[in-house]
Amino acid sequence: MNIKRNPLLVILGISGFFFIIFMMFVFIVLQTIVKDGGSPLASLHKGRRIGVVPVAGVILEENSKKFRKQMKKFIEDTRIEGIIVRINSPGGAVAPSQEMHDLILEYKEKKPIVASLATVAASGGYYMAVAADRLVANPGTLTGSIGVIMQFADLSNLYNWAKVKPYNIKSGKFKDVGSDFRGMNPEEQALLQEMIDGVHMQFVRAVAKGRKLGLERAKQLATGQIYTGEQALKHKLADRLGGLSVAVKEIKALAKIDEEDEVELVYPRKKRKSIFDAVEPFGRALGSSILSGLGLNDLAEQTKRSQRGSNRHLLFHVPGF
Repeated sequence: MNIKRNPLLVILGISGFFFIIFMMFVFIVLQTIVKDGGSPLASLHKGRRIGVVPVAGVILEENSKKFRKQMKKFIEDTRIEGIIVRINSPGGAVAPSQEMHDLILEYKEKKPIVASLATVAASGGYYMAVAADRLVANPGTLTGSIGVIMQFADLSNLYNWAKVKPYNIKSGKFKDVGSDFRGMNPEEQALLQEMIDGVHMQFVRAVAKGRKLGLERAKQLATGQIYTGEQALKHKLADRLGGLSVAVKEIKALAKIDEEDEVELVYPRKKRKSIFDAVEPFGRALGSSILSGLGLNDLAEQTKRSQRGSNRHLLFHVPGF
């Protein structure tokens, strides 16, 4: 049986097919253009460009990875003439703070970098800032806190009250240092104090070198004290007072951009969340509930701890922030 085809429908079908192919091509091209964090028309922008990399919250391993990725993109983008690291952090773990500090030291050899301190940029947040070419703080910024802290609790009396007797099986006498099952003896306290003092001196040396202070002067300032932006400027822990706009002026001077020239501030592209990101927390909570319901409370608690991460960190951190 022969079916007559309407020529108009055939033409519309073919046109629709090629239109879909064309739109897919346009989508792929736009995705490629915006990979650097700019807008789809970023490549057509003829103005001068400055990258802004935000650092917010407690500094942990994940922050360090994200920071490295964002900085690398701006360093490799030939349209970016300088970078502002906008810090709003009370500090965090030692190693990630040091990694971010060292990355700024490395990259400022390629492009000028200015640290802009927001509400709080203390301890580990200040550690990374001293590596920049210039350091700008608001008058009321809370910064400094040059020091190291590691916190423990002796819960032995609480265990006794609850009539619980915990045990440790260990391979060496120092393996359970910091355990909340018992207090510390003088030898253990001395061991940890030596470690803290050693890491503290790493911080002091970084401040002395980055801020061009003598080592003795850096030691005098490194008491763990929090400074306002005004106090930091007075003690030469900052170069200038002001917010992001002042940091832009500093970058312009370093990158030899005329002060009257307009610049575009380019921020890292925000990661698009998928449906899997949305349901992941519910899946974790459901898993813990199922384990608890089956009477596997210990396993459920271990799952929760693995999600939170260990709290035994050596910290550049301001308690209470």
